[in-house]
Amino acid sequence: ERCRASKTFIRLGYEFDNPSFKYSEDPSMYILAFRKVVSDCREFLSDEANKRVFFVWHSWGAPFASKKLSLERFYPGDKFVDWIG
Repeated sequence: ERCRASKTFIRLGYEFDNPSFKYSEDPSMYILAFRKVVSDCREFLSDEANKRVFFVWHSWGAPFASKKLSLERFYPGDKFVDWIG
């Protein structure tokens, strides 16, 4: 751990609901991957680093582009999301 930033924001699979990125084809896989990365980071980072790392869930705004996509289908859960962008 070399970084001593006061806060680090990690945006996983940003714009997950953008059809160009292919996450939107399987929301359950996106959720699984998001949760895996967050869980592993929280397990293996030091307590001090965990106080400074925040996980961001960031939408492209697909519900505005397609009635078939719903943001709720992609949400990994409050336990895994610190910030919503």
